Amino acid sequence: MHVAVIGCGAAGLVSAKHLSNAEGFTCDVFEKSDRVGGIWVYSEIESDSRQLPTHSSMYKNLRTNLPKEVMEFSGLHYKRKDISYLPAQDVIDYLNEYANLFDLKKHVKFENLVTSVKPVGKKWELVAKDLNKDEDYTYIYDAVFVCNGHYSVPIYPTIKNQEKFEGLQLHSHEYRIPERFKNMRVLIIGIGPSGQDISFDLAQHAQIIYLSNHSPEYLSSRYPENVVFKPDVSHFEKNTVCYKDGSSNEIDAILYCTGYAYKFPFLDESCGIEINENYVSPLYKQLICIPNTTLAFIGLPFRTFIFPLLETQVRIQHQKMSWTM
Repeated sequence: MHVAVIGCGAAGLVSAKHLSNAEGFTCDVFEKSDRVGGIWVYSEIESDSRQLPTHSSMYKNLRTNLPKEVMEFSGLHYKRKDISYLPAQDVIDYLNEYANLFDLKKHVKFENLVTSVKPVGKKWELVAKDLNKDEDYTYIYDAVFVCNGHYSVPIYPTIKNQEKFEGLQLHSHEYRIPERFKNMRVLIIGIGPSGQDISFDLAQHAQIIYLSNHSPEYLSSRYPENVVFKPDVSHFEKNTVCYKDGSSNEIDAILYCTGYAYKFPFLDESCGIEINENYVSPLYKQLICIPNTTLAFIGLPFRTFIFPLLETQVRIQHQKMSWTM
């Protein structure tokens, strides 16, 4: 079986490793950038000369919120032994070492942007633009692994009068360095992994940080002294945030740490995939497309040990396809 893998982050690399090593399987990996790593690649440049986005949701000082011991693929350990929670660059180094160890880059079509995927009989037609040649090419595959990630399309909440706020408004996707917020009064909305981590990153530079959330389980955690917990936001005024408990604060900037939307712009309607309220369906075990079972989505779940999950999902889909050969 000839398999297309879309994306060359962690999910795409582990897919390529298992598919390329399996008897009876070959694969091509399509990656719109010129390197492996996906979300782990840090860049302060927003777009390239082609006006394509070049930065992921990675910020300069990010450290993993999981220990490296649960962020490994089989066959390779991290070289670093002194700490468990790693800077992002260590993860990039690991993914490149993994790609080199298993000779995966030879399967990657770098700077190829997938624009269309649709079923044609029992096979799949994939169209990709070669960004260097500015030409579209059409390929036929027996199966498709979607590995394009889901941390690139920001979700913004709808809050009364937010368009009237006169200060800076950013999503965590756009956050890069804390120095930009020096001496500012910053409101962070959301207390997921990004909201928590960015509040620590900002604390040494911002004047004060208001961390708006409705998750009391986090209130017992230790935060820097200039991080103040606040309830959900009611509305904004031109330089003020008003909360649902009636209190208010003057602020200079808002950071929305409110998550990301699933998006697969290259999938044709005939693939049978729908996204409703950020739920992808119809999928079996959040993995296999039920109407077209040779279409798989690697890495949709979150709040999990993602690297072992990716490898498990790849093994499951590979085994399922092996039974049909």
